[in-house]
Amino acid sequence: MAKIIDLSVFQKEDLVVKSLTGEEYHIPGNISTEFYLYFYNQYDKIQKLNKSDPNQSIQFLKEFALEIIKLDESKSPTMETVDTQFKGFNVLMALVSNVMEYINEITANPSYESPTSN
Repeated sequence: MAKIIDLSVFQKEDLVVKSLTGEEYHIPGNISTEFYLYFYNQYDKIQKLNKSDPNQSIQFLKEFALEIIKLDESKSPTMETVDTQFKGFNVLMALVSNVMEYINEITANPSYESPTSN
């Protein structure tokens, strides 16, 4: 019997983000490596800005939120979308933190460790 490498176990479920207005954004579970690294770098910058310059961190958060919801290729969000559907520091931080938590979960999932079977 042939050995099978089942790469379908790496297909991750999408994350659905519901905005304050009820609009849903589908964030792909299989994000690119580039976005993954970008996300971690941006998250680190947000943490530093929150401590040093809260006003700048809000603008940075809004720009980052826009990048996140743009991952839903079925929609064309703008900064106005962020201003109306993700209004407020707490909402922006919740979006970023929850997406970060989701990325951590999918990258740490032990079921993805062994894609082989006999």
